Amino acid sequence: AQSQCTEDAASSVGGVEWKDPANVVQRSHVETAAAGDGGVSSSSNCTTAAHDAAARDSSAAATAVPVATPVSAPESTSSTDRSSGTSSTSRNSSGGGQFTKITTAEDLKQQGNALMKEKRMFDADVKYTEALVLAPDDARILCNRALARLGLDEHAKACQDCDVALLLDDSLAKAHYRRAQALDGLEKLAEAFSAAQRAHELLPKDSAVEALCHAIRTKLRAKAAAAKVDKSADVDELD
Repeated sequence: AQSQCTEDAASSVGGVEWKDPANVVQRSHVETAAAGDGGVSSSSNCTTAAHDAAARDSSAAATAVPVATPVSAPESTSSTDRSSGTSSTSRNSSGGGQFTKITTAEDLKQQGNALMKEKRMFDADVKYTEALVLAPDDARILCNRALARLGLDEHAKACQDCDVALLLDDSLAKAHYRRAQALDGLEKLAEAFSAAQRAHELLPKDSAVEALCHAIRTKLRAKAAAAKVDKSADVDELD
């Protein structure tokens, strides 16, 4: 009986057909009942062989290579909110992680101001322009960009920025002052003087505004005197 159970538990490699451990255990109990005292040893051996076969199956299942599950790439999003003057960029990972970077129009304006202090007019113009993308109705940023463009001798563009700024806020004295400077550079002295006077009304004690008014007034008088001379010269000429 012991030899038969051993052959039943053996693998097919030894040339003996492998059988279901459950059947082996069942048969071992039958043989144990028939053999009396001698069947105890036979039943123990059969049970051990069945357990060994089951252990081999469990070990083979444990060594199976797991299949990797593909992970989707993180998604990134960006948005611009002109109403609040902010720009944000965010990325979400599959694990729920997230980071957000927010840039405001005020941040860009301050960067432009720092560049202006370094006399980097062109770079400041770029920063102010980026800020205006987020806050196109900010009169202060328009006024600051006008100053940068005055530094670049772009008087026409500076005048346009001041015009838009004053449409948004006519009480902005700096916009009137810089508009007067831009018109002076374009040699539109009458308009420049009018803008300078408006700035003087808003800032009556500002020395820079007073100096600009005086300078433009002097140019106007010189121009008027030159025109008067030209007219008298025409009278003296023969037809």
